[in-house]
Amino acid sequence: MQGDLLIDILGDDYGEPPSLVTMAKVVRPSHPALGELSPVPSEGAYPFEGRRANIKPINSNVLIKTDFPETVLLTANMLGKGRVIHFSWLVSEETSYLKDPYGKLYRGTSLWTMKEPLAYVKSNHNLDLTLRGRGKSLSLCLVNTMRGPTFYNPVAARDVEVYLAVPAEQLGSVKTCKGADVHVEPMGKGIVLKISVVDDVEWVTVDLK
Repeated sequence: MQGDLLIDILGDDYGEPPSLVTMAKVVRPSHPALGELSPVPSEGAYPFEGRRANIKPINSNVLIKTDFPETVLLTANMLGKGRVIHFSWLVSEETSYLKDPYGKLYRGTSLWTMKEPLAYVKSNHNLDLTLRGRGKSLSLCLVNTMRGPTFYNPVAARDVEVYLAVPAEQLGSVKTCKGADVHVEPMGKGIVLKISVVDDVEWVTVDLK
């Protein structure tokens, strides 16, 4: 039952694991989930290293694939009001997976699935963001998952930007828990928090008026 439900949500099934894939082509360059890759040539080749799951599309739209061997790398599916992106590779904290085109893919697909995100992080590091709110107070927890010398000693993430869908005129105060500098700038209908550094974890408290 759970397997059937997952197939319905993803719009995909699985085949035998493929061999290593080194080149990929964009099949649907006009799909909005690929907007961050713009301009996207339909025959453009992109390097994707590492082992992949062998996705077998059923109802999903294939966005990126290879020809030799033919392997589906990225699909998009809509189920009711939900939007799903299916990566054939494991989203990792390895630095090679944070460089382009991966970084642009992650950002573009995330924005497409969330439509209008309440918050997101822009950084060259791999950061996990949790947002909680109570009344007129918002708490943001940024966890640095970048691999360092040891698991408990990650590489510091510097010049981190966090977008919040909060109008600038509603902002009261912003403070960090561990002493990182934070500056606020308006951006569109929201604000951007520019945080100087996130070592392992940083809490940011945003109080609204």
